[in-house]
Amino acid sequence: AHNYFIDQAFPGLSATVRGYIKEGSFQADLYNQLANDHIHSMWPSGGSAESMQRARSEYVAEKMRGFSELMAQANDYRARGASGLADGLEGRAWTEYGKALHPIMDSTSPVHNQKWDLRDAKHHGNNSQTREDMSAAPAYRDETVRRMGNIPQYVFPSVQ
Repeated sequence: AHNYFIDQAFPGLSATVRGYIKEGSFQADLYNQLANDHIHSMWPSGGSAESMQRARSEYVAEKMRGFSELMAQANDYRARGASGLADGLEGRAWTEYGKALHPIMDSTSPVHNQKWDLRDAKHHGNNSQTREDMSAAPAYRDETVRRMGNIPQYVFPSVQ
């Protein structure tokens, strides 16, 4: 459903840019769940929603800093006429943006935003008993797209 939400949130971006964002989200999904619950808007046994939110905010802020730094470098190279280098840096920047968006998208999923339990893995992703496939995604599309457009709320939770 992540690709669906990216397409829904950014219809004005080129397919190439959306492809980089999707790649970043995909890369974030590969992070080991047991060590990186916050990247999936979840928390481990013995953890808390509050600690997950802090770690998630730090993660999103780190990825957004990476996005900003890479875009600044790309703009600098483009101004000097090195468009090939600039294009590569922009691709990397948008990939970082996709990584930042991943936990935000997960925060609206019916099987995220809770304590992680390995027994619930069957309800995630493309598993046969999933509760977050494309048939469910339209029900939480509007809230997901709204959150994707409000990254400061995740970097600075007091911002609404």
